[in-house]
Amino acid sequence: MSKVYTIDVKSCAGCGLCASDCQSMAINQDNIEGKFSINSSLCTGCGSCATVCPLNAITVQK
Repeated sequence: MSKVYTIDVKSCAGCGLCASDCQSMAINQDNIEGKFSINSSLCTGCGSCATVCPLNAITVQK
């Protein structure tokens, strides 16, 4: 089973680095607030999004 990642919307600055880096296109931006979220059904659990996030807003869900 792959890891499940989540974005803490309070910590997310909306920079978009995670979405740009996501090969599975699992990260989408909210049109109203500009924050990002991860579609768990598309996420492969590779963790590249967490690696590029400058605010460490992306973590493995426990």
